[in-house]
Amino acid sequence: MWKGEVVLASLGPAGLTRSRSSAPDPLTSEEADDALRPRMQGLLSGPVQRRLSLAYPMAMRRLEENQGCGALFGPLGKDGPAILGSTIYHALDQPNRYAACRNGAVAFVVPQLHETFVCTAFAWMSNDLAAAVLIHEALHMAGLDESPRDPKGLTSPQITTLVRERCGL
Repeated sequence: MWKGEVVLASLGPAGLTRSRSSAPDPLTSEEADDALRPRMQGLLSGPVQRRLSLAYPMAMRRLEENQGCGALFGPLGKDGPAILGSTIYHALDQPNRYAACRNGAVAFVVPQLHETFVCTAFAWMSNDLAAAVLIHEALHMAGLDESPRDPKGLTSPQITTLVRERCGL
């Protein structure tokens, strides 16, 4: 869960390139666009959908192109782009989940389901910070816990700061 300044994680199809003999075909623009679209479900507000649509491709590109960024997932034995790409983003649809947003979270995950719930405040973040939050939540999906649940773990703001530094966000 990310808390702090008003300041959230989906996999495109595996093997986005097809091969013809030994050389891969380039992606069609439609396939490339699909790989960089977040998987959204439920009644996400227009502003939240827009922020996700802008921040998600930025987060995915950073994970794929920035070695330091992708390396955040190495100690967890997971692939960052695969985790981000498999995430489904939801609006809050259950009353028991609203408390997290009221307590300052911008997003939180249900790792077993590859779901990230997005709070309204996510819509009002910068694209860079929103992309960092998506990677932060993907790290939780990959198994990273945070303090206080893990007494030796980083706090939520420390995780986001690490993501921003390593991913250039």
